[in-house]
Amino acid sequence: MIIYLPIPNEENTTGKDDDRMANDDGDPGEDPLNPSCPICMHESIDFVCGPCRHEFCLPCVERLLLSPRAGVTNGRGLVGGGSSSNGMVATPTLGLCPICRQELYLFDLCHARTGEKVHQQNFVLPEELAGAIFVESTEHYQGMIGRGSYHFPIGSVAGGSSDNNNNGSHSSTAVPPYYDMSKVSQKSDPTGSSDIVPFVDCHWHEKSRTFAGILRFPNSELFDHHQVILSFSPNWRFVRQGVVILRRRKDYKTTKEIQLAYPFDGEWKVVRSVGAILADAFPDHKKFTVQGFGVVESMTNYPCIIRPRHKRDPPGKPTIVFSATMKEFVSLPYDLDLQTESIPIGYEWTWVDPADPEIRMTWIRESISTSVPSDQASSIGGNSGRLLIRSTENENDPYLNSQRQRVAPEYNRNNLWGNVFCQALQVGLASYHFEGNEEGDVYISYESPSTGMWPPLDNGQAVPARVPFRNISFDPESRTFRGHICWQEEYGTSWQGMIRWEYEMVFDRDYTCIVSGHVDSVNSHGIQECMSRYGESLVYCNAKLWEVFRNAPLPNEALPLFSSSSSSNNNEEQQQTQLPEDAAAGERYRARSAQLRQDLQSQGASVRTVALVHRILTAAQDPQGQNPIEYIV
Repeated sequence: MIIYLPIPNEENTTGKDDDRMANDDGDPGEDPLNPSCPICMHESIDFVCGPCRHEFCLPCVERLLLSPRAGVTNGRGLVGGGSSSNGMVATPTLGLCPICRQELYLFDLCHARTGEKVHQQNFVLPEELAGAIFVESTEHYQGMIGRGSYHFPIGSVAGGSSDNNNNGSHSSTAVPPYYDMSKVSQKSDPTGSSDIVPFVDCHWHEKSRTFAGILRFPNSELFDHHQVILSFSPNWRFVRQGVVILRRRKDYKTTKEIQLAYPFDGEWKVVRSVGAILADAFPDHKKFTVQGFGVVESMTNYPCIIRPRHKRDPPGKPTIVFSATMKEFVSLPYDLDLQTESIPIGYEWTWVDPADPEIRMTWIRESISTSVPSDQASSIGGNSGRLLIRSTENENDPYLNSQRQRVAPEYNRNNLWGNVFCQALQVGLASYHFEGNEEGDVYISYESPSTGMWPPLDNGQAVPARVPFRNISFDPESRTFRGHICWQEEYGTSWQGMIRWEYEMVFDRDYTCIVSGHVDSVNSHGIQECMSRYGESLVYCNAKLWEVFRNAPLPNEALPLFSSSSSSNNNEEQQQTQLPEDAAAGERYRARSAQLRQDLQSQGASVRTVALVHRILTAAQDPQGQNPIEYIV
């Protein structure tokens, strides 16, 4: 969270020649010998500061810079967040000073008294990262080693600067972390960069498990360097939150150089002329802004894409691609030499629909940008849809080889123990695991990549992968579980001001969902209040429920909702019944759906809980369907 504080009034400053900004605030009631942090108002003997010299206590500024947030800018470009093709992105370790709004970078912080850096550059990476390789993964793409993979070799030492790689502090034979593009073809690598690009200016933040480094691509025309910030998950298997910021070159001497580097940047207007039938469906014109060869103000009806110049293009002639119909892309010719002249105001391109000549689209330039575009950022982890996953194909990963393989959740119809309950159809997104009736066997899992946007603990430490329940009890007759999550006792800190959570969960008869209950929070002052209720803000179902519905035979009216075969624990040899597609089968499933709703509602399940269970039942009816519940990566 960014805390906004008033900018000090220059008329009230003391004018004393003291480098401590606490004396420059002009606060007549503040003792210069015992200054307080302007965020928490607590006194501290060791303040830290950024380039602006405003001072804060280290816990506050770490919490400020490491808390997930999006779209933080200071009007001078991307700082602590910004725009991308996917919307707003979060940038851990980057933010703004709460007083003057200048850029703050976690690894630029210095001790106010001594001027020494808080976080030194030269360090040895933690053992858990030794030998790790992280590859990119999205909904439609599974990355591979050598196609933009991040490598952390065994025994690697990170540190130094781009001017002095080792700074004389470690062996020159140590291999730094690096970025691997050895399997990227030349056609898809327009920068012509080296296969292996080492990280320089590296930093490591232990509490948040955050790595930061710089990649310099020698043949990049528009970007000075790539700033990479990666916060690893507590189990070291994925990047929970991160960002790659493409920092643009700022060494242009004239506005003409900027215009030649970004020939399409500025305001454009698109005019669409159509027949009488479509005249009312589309507006006759739309304006948009091109920035850095991309559209920053999207157009609902007239999207536009301008691809940057590739080395395989003719000199000075980048491909101009417009999406005229949202279904096809067209390349428009032009007769300008963009290496020596910019596209003038009033220049027009016209496209005629080959299927209907009455439909024309004309793009008209209205203004020319004279400034360098904002830095370009892409988010990793959290809700970005882009993940960096630890590669399981790397046989030289000692940490990964030492970890036991994860198994899919099991289902126990007759008892709580052995079941896993999840929310939002994701195991690891604060899911409840009841592996046994001992305290160490019951825990909350935060192992899903979706937890990447959640804030750290109040001391800056990353949220643990698994948090055990304490003081547990279970009443099998009422199917009620009680237990505590003791943040202060277990980890020596609170989470968002809460030192303990107290749980009460009531399960349905077949342990398919949590029908009722609540979670109470206790703050540092001992004040207890209800934080959430099951069936309202918390909706949980059994993580094995899709297989239970899928494997259970189609019931007749006399059969129970769940057959005895559905209570077997992950029996891989169990034969799956193919669902008939005749009308009689449809009627039986409708009867089953009604029975399920009635049964859960009679036990006190809310509408939202019933809807979630019914959604899984519906998904299980499709013979070609996939399990909607995501297991831990």
